[in-house]
Amino acid sequence: MHMNRINPKILFVVSIIIVVPLLVLLFASLGSFRTSPMKQGPGKTGLSPTPYPTLPPGAPRIDIIRSSPLQDGQVYLPVQPVEFTFSGPIVASEVKIETEPATKTTIRKGTIDSSVVVTPENSWASGDTTITVLPTTFSSGKRLAAPYSYILRSGIPATPAHENENY
Repeated sequence: MHMNRINPKILFVVSIIIVVPLLVLLFASLGSFRTSPMKQGPGKTGLSPTPYPTLPPGAPRIDIIRSSPLQDGQVYLPVQPVEFTFSGPIVASEVKIETEPATKTTIRKGTIDSSVVVTPENSWASGDTTITVLPTTFSSGKRLAAPYSYILRSGIPATPAHENENY
């Protein structure tokens, strides 16, 4: 009886054909965790130190479609609430945020089902405060695709000219 031996060269080539795609898939899946870039403000590095998983293509997602007040460089009072409107209904307790500088906040339902209002427990620090809505925010099985950063400039307004004059 004659047994066929497997040619070592063919075995090597077949092994390479199987192993290389598996390694590519492994490295690609490890690469789906990345450090998320954020909008830069004065004195910011522009990178969040926390890695967030990216959403795979076609995954259900929710987006922030509006924030108020506008980020127009205007100085707002240190107790100014900030409203975020999402692309679908959101539950306030499912919204996760970070603030820089760190500020204790309250998150409550907004004026419509798809919005939340973030308010400082005491006040925002004078100057710029970055409020980042984290991609760990979920709603109805949908997740925020990427961090959303909002910069609020706050301070006490200067006394208007002629304040103490009689007219």
